Amino acid sequence: MVLLLFFIYLVPVVFVFCIVLKLGLWLAINLIQLAVWLLKHAFVLLWKLLVFVAVLVFASLRSSPPPK
Repeated sequence: MVLLLFFIYLVPVVFVFCIVLKLGLWLAINLIQLAVWLLKHAFVLLWKLLVFVAVLVFASLRSSPPPK
């Protein structure tokens, strides 16, 4: 009798544990994918900013008159 009550109690607990575990794994995977996506885009934007600054410096150097 005690074993039957234990299994009646255990079935919903295992069911809820599986749902929470699946949610946790899904959330962890999506957070890792988001972090990778953000890092990629951050490096792309930093590279574009570096190129833009380099072009501005180069244009500034070309447009200034040569020293006498």
